[in-house]
Amino acid sequence: MTDKIDDLKKALKEQKEQVNLARESKDKLASLDEKLETATAAMRKAAPAAAPKTHTVVSGDTLTGIAKQYGKESWKEVYEANKL
Repeated sequence: MTDKIDDLKKALKEQKEQVNLARESKDKLASLDEKLETATAAMRKAAPAAAPKTHTVVSGDTLTGIAKQYGKESWKEVYEANKL
């Protein structure tokens, strides 16, 4: 009889450990979900507005003028995007 009680105690202890691990995992997942939502919101906020992918250059255009036309802060952004 004592052996059965000891076996039951051992099984109960193992189940408690599994429940605790499951709770910890759930908490970690919830934390990761929050971090993912925060990161996604930050990325959306930081993403530049969609701009045309092409621009037909006409006489008198400058990189600075084109950059301003598309809301860029510097001609360097236009240059870097069009190096190739």
